[in-house]
Amino acid sequence: MRAIALLLITLILLPLTLRAQLGAMSQKVEFGLWGGTAHYYGDLAPSLDNYYQLFQPAFGVFNRININPRIAVKTSINAGRIRGNDAWSPNVFQQSRNLSFRSLIIEAGTQLEFNFFKYILDSRSHRFTPYVFIGIAGFYHNPQAELNGEWYDLQPLGTEGQQFPDYSGRDPYSLFQVAIPYGGGFKFNVSKGFNVALEIGYRGTYTDYLDDVSTTYIDNGVIEAGQNGGVAAALADRSGEVVDEPIGIEGTQRGNSQNVDAYIFTGIQISYTFRSLRCPQPGFSF
Repeated sequence: MRAIALLLITLILLPLTLRAQLGAMSQKVEFGLWGGTAHYYGDLAPSLDNYYQLFQPAFGVFNRININPRIAVKTSINAGRIRGNDAWSPNVFQQSRNLSFRSLIIEAGTQLEFNFFKYILDSRSHRFTPYVFIGIAGFYHNPQAELNGEWYDLQPLGTEGQQFPDYSGRDPYSLFQVAIPYGGGFKFNVSKGFNVALEIGYRGTYTDYLDDVSTTYIDNGVIEAGQNGGVAAALADRSGEVVDEPIGIEGTQRGNSQNVDAYIFTGIQISYTFRSLRCPQPGFSF
């Protein structure tokens, strides 16, 4: 938790520090918003099969500081839903496993952008450019699953033994995580002050529990005897809903812990540019 708090403070203070350092320059600052989609990649969606069913709405606000025609720094706060469902997969194992989830992602991040072409606002010859970026972000997630018309938070249930002392080494995962955003886009200065960009950004995370699925099944009887009882047991192994013999035998594969989960934000950005004024020199007045 301390690391996450330190990260978020850094994300907030970095752009302010840059502005203070560049105060004597005629740098240009954009404020804008974006809308688009969020897409999840993980144990319940390991391939592009039926990818269109994974798209969920996403949006955010941002501040971009154009340091020079090639370099910019953007800080943003973003939100979007992600989801996955074994029923959408053509893979027989996934269909039998029959797990599903949804989660809200709330993210704060800073990214460094590099423009391939010079990007100079209000310039006819330098008004558009493709660009790439890399950054760092902190995000909150909370995987949930539906059972009999009711949605349950999965992390407190310990579906892979995280709440049970007999399964040491399986500690409850944190709902606050760090991600590395990277990707690219295309930006265009539409008119004086207004900019439009199309951007896609992949978020590599350090958790395999965006979907609450990672390792192996544990004894479902142990889960049922725990404090969360039948609800936790039912959501830990849902194969019995679609096959005659449940596949959730202790020690057998439930997820793939070798690959961490990820999410993607794709969208259209609209921003307005505010020009910072130069500090007046001694002896001069407006």
